[in-house]
Amino acid sequence: MATKIDNLPEILFSTADDPTNAQRVSRLARVGRFRKIRAGVYTPNLEGPLDAIVVRNWRLIAGHLFPNAVVGYRSAAKGGPDAGKLILVHGDRAKRIKLPGLELLVVPGAGAVTDGTAPDVPYPPLFLASEPRRMLENLAT
Repeated sequence: MATKIDNLPEILFSTADDPTNAQRVSRLARVGRFRKIRAGVYTPNLEGPLDAIVVRNWRLIAGHLFPNAVVGYRSAAKGGPDAGKLILVHGDRAKRIKLPGLELLVVPGAGAVTDGTAPDVPYPPLFLASEPRRMLENLAT
């Protein structure tokens, strides 16, 4: 018989915005019902390799960690991670986050362009750099 926990999505998030849920998820991880991928990112998938789970759910994870970020540079040209790296344009500080099977490289820069002649493409929960932006980013050294 399936329990309520068996019907959960493959990736779960907990945030300080919802302390009750964060405590529940943390408690379930401590007793072995969830596996922790990173602070605030968990999976109820106890059998699959973590790197495969992360790669399969890269958009959800990146969108949770960096809301409204733009998938840029080489990653935009590929439409996703390239050689285990995902380049995101977000905020004003460079960051590097290593996850199992995926490295997030955050490049400081302008947020998503949502109007004008070449808007960035919504790629929920992220944005994909428009073709002109993608070309200019990839010309940079």
